[in-house]
Amino acid sequence: MYLIHSEDDFVPPVHSTDLEATAEAKGVPKGRIQTQVVTGSAHGGSLLSEPGVYDRIVAWLKSKA
Repeated sequence: MYLIHSEDDFVPPVHSTDLEATAEAKGVPKGRIQTQVVTGSAHGGSLLSEPGVYDRIVAWLKSKA
């Protein structure tokens, strides 16, 4: 699971970092969930328009194949 937030997202990135930590504490292998925070204030699908975000997502997915 790749979770991405912009630093000024109205949904605080801590929601995803808490999910990541809780999942790992429950046995999900470290690195299977990753939270990334990028600059800006985009949210949801609009993050795909931010520079480099699409490439980061694709690279992460390929690394898990």
